Amino acid sequence: MKNRFVGKITVIFPDGYIEECLVKERADKGRNHFIDVLQENVATILKQCPDGNVKVTYQGDFSREIQDGLLEVDEKRR
Repeated sequence: MKNRFVGKITVIFPDGYIEECLVKERADKGRNHFIDVLQENVATILKQCPDGNVKVTYQGDFSREIQDGLLEVDEKRR
């Protein structure tokens, strides 16, 4: 997509259910805004499964930074 940051969050729950969340933000809002929005979305998803037995994957722009952010979100949950 032109002038957009795009990422796909995939969550696999313990019962085998797969949830996908596609996040698109305008590039002019900035990279940090996009990363913050993704972290908020992952935190919201993880709150729905309090036992923590979910697998979260990410594909898209800024994969390295997002992976580090997902680790931060996971540490805050514990």
